[in-house]
Amino acid sequence: MNNRIETLIDESFKKHHSIGILNRPFEPKYSSNRSARVRARFSVIGVIAAAAVFSVVFVRVAKMDKKQSLKQTTSEPTVHSIENERSESLDTTSESDNNSTYEEKTDKTPEYVELELHSDTLPYYTSEDADALVEKGVTNYEQNGREIIDSKKYADEILDGTLDKNSLTAKSYIYHMMLNSIDYYNSAEGSMIYDMNTSAPVNIEFQTDLEKQMSFEKTTQNNKAMDMECYMSGDVEYVVNNITKEVKEQTWASTVEYNISDNDRVIDTDMGRVVYNRNDLTRLGISGNSCLFPQSYATRYLCDFDSWSVTRIDIPAKRTCGNTNLPDRPCVLIYGIDANGSFYMAVDLYTGILFQFNKYDENELVTGQIMVADITIDESITVKSYDPDK
Repeated sequence: MNNRIETLIDESFKKHHSIGILNRPFEPKYSSNRSARVRARFSVIGVIAAAAVFSVVFVRVAKMDKKQSLKQTTSEPTVHSIENERSESLDTTSESDNNSTYEEKTDKTPEYVELELHSDTLPYYTSEDADALVEKGVTNYEQNGREIIDSKKYADEILDGTLDKNSLTAKSYIYHMMLNSIDYYNSAEGSMIYDMNTSAPVNIEFQTDLEKQMSFEKTTQNNKAMDMECYMSGDVEYVVNNITKEVKEQTWASTVEYNISDNDRVIDTDMGRVVYNRNDLTRLGISGNSCLFPQSYATRYLCDFDSWSVTRIDIPAKRTCGNTNLPDRPCVLIYGIDANGSFYMAVDLYTGILFQFNKYDENELVTGQIMVADITIDESITVKSYDPDK
């Protein structure tokens, strides 16, 4: 994603999420794995993937029902990403061993790992121990590949009421899915609106095929401040500025993946609080970070389980959402409180994709919003590609 989009997102993220910077960056010299780089930065939309807009009345009622039972969160973690030596923040790698989505894709039975129950007590590591944690995770991934849970089992139990939607197990499942959504689907296509204190709402079209490692994203603004297209195939990305007619070709280095505990994604260290982000395999910009892979929203808003609750389970397409084309996929509707106000999320129960996110100030006025207008998941798509010869 080019600097213009990165700047827009970073500015918006800073205004809405107030995440501090550590005094000392987490640099590669502190790790023996020289192919991986860990550095301090704001993850695009640490806020966290979003459905069509609920009516203000419904959202306020959901908030009022839960607000008295929730504890205000005051901690603001610093976000770090593990990345390769490259100039951009989006990363690329792919594994296709993902078979536990809402609609089964193959007859292959995957090997599941056990769901990790969440602990609100953050682990503490020295900087050396934190390096070792990531090193071990890289080795684990190289030896075993990605680790997935039986998502259909947990989602079905939440949906049919066998598992209480606010039990530790259910909330640990939701947190896990948002942290690792890219493990639970192979392709997605749709459109969304991103309006987090930007000069004008950003309209986004997106396509991603994780198995083929191809993606397309078009970002425009009604005030004509932005009209860009990004095409990714293999290790080559083309960024087309439809305003200036400029085309940039960029080559990405190979990415580094790792498996670490869900409870180790946010840790306390002798450098301060640190958040580890996985590489974004959607290879998208805004739509990847704020919709299809909402790991930053999970670590920023849901790490303290006492600060949020699942208000209900709902089907987006069965609600009055305006001009939308959402599938009949169950979502968990979440309301919570943080240091700057409150928030609302609609999260796909079977993939962890964020369909909607609303941010409210202390007076319960909307200060930012992300909403998916339409989306298809794990259906046959043809990702748009760029032909430099045309």
